[in-house]
Amino acid sequence: MRLAEVASAGVAADCHHKGLGIRLHDLQRRRHGCACGPADQVAGLAGQPHDLRRGERGAGGAEPGADGAGELLQPAGAGGDLGAGVGLGHGVHREVALGVVAEVVAAVEDAARERGVLVFAGSCDEDPDRERELIGSFRERRVDGIIVVPASHDHAYLHDERRTGTALVFVDRRASDLDADSVVSDNAGGANEAVQHLIDRGHRRIGFLGDLLSISTAQERLRGYTRALEGAGVRVDHDLIRTELRDPDAAAAAIDEMLALPEPPTAFFTGQNLLTIGGVRALRRADRERDIALIGFDDVSLADMVDPAISVVAQDPQALGRTAADQLFRRLDGDTAPAVHRVIPVNLIRTRIRSSVRVRSMS
Repeated sequence: MRLAEVASAGVAADCHHKGLGIRLHDLQRRRHGCACGPADQVAGLAGQPHDLRRGERGAGGAEPGADGAGELLQPAGAGGDLGAGVGLGHGVHREVALGVVAEVVAAVEDAARERGVLVFAGSCDEDPDRERELIGSFRERRVDGIIVVPASHDHAYLHDERRTGTALVFVDRRASDLDADSVVSDNAGGANEAVQHLIDRGHRRIGFLGDLLSISTAQERLRGYTRALEGAGVRVDHDLIRTELRDPDAAAAAIDEMLALPEPPTAFFTGQNLLTIGGVRALRRADRERDIALIGFDDVSLADMVDPAISVVAQDPQALGRTAADQLFRRLDGDTAPAVHRVIPVNLIRTRIRSSVRVRSMS
């Protein structure tokens, strides 16, 4: 969860914990009892779109079409069957993706390496058009399976992929207009637990900061927030809810506004890591960080080093990635059962100071 930008193709597979990508000459392994040469196995965890589309240098600096790495980046029809391939593209905003998605991809790559399968990876930064381009790149390379962290809100365009036998698994968010396998975190449950934790400490005025409501995870976290309040008999005050927030500055401004209310919040729940960062900045600027509680969804780098430390709802990206990869390989091995939808538990990590701040007066 401390990884930097999702890497482009070209990083050796044995360095998967630091980046994505591939050492193509490591692919001569056995699968299903058969000795496979380098051109027989390609796992595509979506290489960065420009690496794959424009024919730029592949791993090791080889030109596409040359011996070695480049030959496996050729489009279909350029010579040689690309064999079993898996594409993974993520649509999460690049700054949000630094932690969870990077570890998801690393976990998928670990599972792929056990089968001798190469992984390409790429991002589309919440852009549906780029998502289609990226998946189109996989289609050109005849990958057999695709893992998607989606940006688009309409995946009907993937029906053709399903009809041609391409295995599809969605991670983080379920597919729209397509009944496909999915693996997601318990977003509503994690938000509910975090807000209930604040309620148990006497808080009733709890502010909510959320991402775009067009994103299903943001909807689910808002639902968990409201469910916790309603379950405790606390009125949902829409003056304490701010959504459509994309960055720390927007989050900080929203908190400034709520702190200026006649009855300001005594606690905040932030729906993703960038908003948590903005929340911490705003509370520190107002010199309120020690008397206003804050819990954020998604881990934040050095969360335990901030003073006071930040309580977070932590996802399990290793479980997300591994479960998605296992499901994809089951499909590639011939499983034709109806689509499955798996929910991975999250973990509320409580700090001794910030999450335990209690309301000083209930009057």
